[in-house]
Amino acid sequence: MAYEIGEQIEKMTGQEVRVTVPGHMQRGGAPVPYDRVLSSRLGVHGAELIINKQFGRLVVIKNNEVTDIPLSESAGKLKYVDPESSIIKEAKMLGLCFGD
Repeated sequence: MAYEIGEQIEKMTGQEVRVTVPGHMQRGGAPVPYDRVLSSRLGVHGAELIINKQFGRLVVIKNNEVTDIPLSESAGKLKYVDPESSIIKEAKMLGLCFGD
């Protein structure tokens, strides 16, 4: 169904649509309430942008608040993660491998 909807959106908007099936991305187990609330918050903000015809924006979390930025602030820019950061160290302690 997702592919059908994506095709219809593409026809209506003339914009490329990429369909993502969550099952292909979820490798961390079942979502917890935080995941569900966060995805709902992001989805609501994205829908508001569409309703207000504010295209070309990316929904983000800044200081635990949902907001949006121009795509130009994110697209095509490399983002680095400090290999010594606490989140990487914690992930490794949980058994995640980053190829090193």
